[in-house]
Amino acid sequence: MSKSKPKEVPVSKPEYQVPSLVELGGAVAEVDEGLAAFNEAMGDVELPEAPGMPLIRIDHKAGVFDLSGSPEEVIEGYVIHYFQTRAWWEKRPEGGKGKPPDCSSSDMLRPSFASPQKQAEACYECQLSTWGSGPQGTGQACKVQTWVFLLNPAFGSPPVRALLLPPSSIRDFIGTQFDSGYLGRAREFHPPGKPRAEKYPRVWSRWTLDKGGDLHYIAHAEPVAVCYDKAEGAALGRLRAEFVPLMEALRGRAAAMGEE
Repeated sequence: MSKSKPKEVPVSKPEYQVPSLVELGGAVAEVDEGLAAFNEAMGDVELPEAPGMPLIRIDHKAGVFDLSGSPEEVIEGYVIHYFQTRAWWEKRPEGGKGKPPDCSSSDMLRPSFASPQKQAEACYECQLSTWGSGPQGTGQACKVQTWVFLLNPAFGSPPVRALLLPPSSIRDFIGTQFDSGYLGRAREFHPPGKPRAEKYPRVWSRWTLDKGGDLHYIAHAEPVAVCYDKAEGAALGRLRAEFVPLMEALRGRAAAMGEE
């Protein structure tokens, strides 16, 4: 019996240049100011995005990423954090935004106490979270959205942005039992002759959009480089730690926004 061919591990091109993080020394004050502004605005669900944390959305009509009004075909950065939220509308808003969900969850475990029409005590008990409960008997009526936080000095101040992934893009990012997804690919990634990355936040990612149907696009990420430099690694770890409070504070806000 012939042996199966071992799975090839993707490797980066040695010449790929990643922007330096060492120069981003003033991030602490910016995060503190951004977090204070965010906390003051927590109750205003009409804000399009949280102060101090610009959003990256997918413009499905144009087939591009929308970086606060700037269309981009490709985006890059370190994936330093991510989380998922749930949102359900009794009547879905036109255009996908502008109306807070009737029931939402910031941790996918229990509905938010502020949900005007809480559908169950726990998300796993809710019929709206089961497959087939969505429109035309497909998907889930209560939508899962993944918030991916990218660190890139090219973003300006702050150097972190939140990429909103709709349900159609979740599998390619998180993976399934048959496919490791981006997170698995990033952990196994390495340049020739170098050790595996092991931790996905050390990997520089490149994001593009693939057409998933007539009406939507799927975000696809590939690992392209690993942070091995000692000074850059220290800067990456420091920046990630500094932004964790802001990223986690966005959970409640993210669930309340519940964009399509």
